[in-house]
Amino acid sequence: MSRPRSSKGRRQHGSYHHGNLPAALRNVAKELIAERGLERFTLREVARRIGVTHVAAYRHYVDRRALLAAVAENGFHQLRRRLEGARKKTPAALAPRLRAILAAYLHFCWDEPALTAVMFGPRLSREGEFPRLEAAVMESLGIIVQTITALAPRHALRRRSARDLGLALWTFVHGFSTLSYDKAAYPSARKAAGAFDDMLTPTLVGMFGSRAAPPRARRPPER
Repeated sequence: MSRPRSSKGRRQHGSYHHGNLPAALRNVAKELIAERGLERFTLREVARRIGVTHVAAYRHYVDRRALLAAVAENGFHQLRRRLEGARKKTPAALAPRLRAILAAYLHFCWDEPALTAVMFGPRLSREGEFPRLEAAVMESLGIIVQTITALAPRHALRRRSARDLGLALWTFVHGFSTLSYDKAAYPSARKAAGAFDDMLTPTLVGMFGSRAAPPRARRPPER
């Protein structure tokens, strides 16, 4: 994403504590990506900013791509916790729960633009080198599919699989979230989430029927 937020004050990494180097490397990599973009940093530079040798860094991550995969994996765990929290706080009804989950997704993208850029940038696990990353992706985005599987009307799942419906909603919310942030289309995540929720209604109705519309949007029965 081309509009990364600046860090809230440069952290002092000279006080690095022994035993937590992998986490320190991930955090500094994310800071550098926020400052310079996804392509403009090296593992050596990350180690230098922390105050350790590049040899020490290479003991944990064999190359830059391995470090990015670890950053992305951590990001998907954070995203899963956000989505899971939204799911647990919402009644077990399809439309309200999907709206809450997708709103949480949008807020994550706005809150963590640099992390989102790593997570959804060029594919890192090209040949299955990072199975933990692949599992983290499925665990986080699977929450949308699980919600559809559990709560969608049966007729909707006869036409399309829960996976296909979930993928469609994921691409919708991801595209809206990243573009609205990147292009500064709204002054805040809250405004963007409200606009997205309005646009979501016809999509949910098309997928799941009129019951997916909020009460104010449902047409009264004809007499």
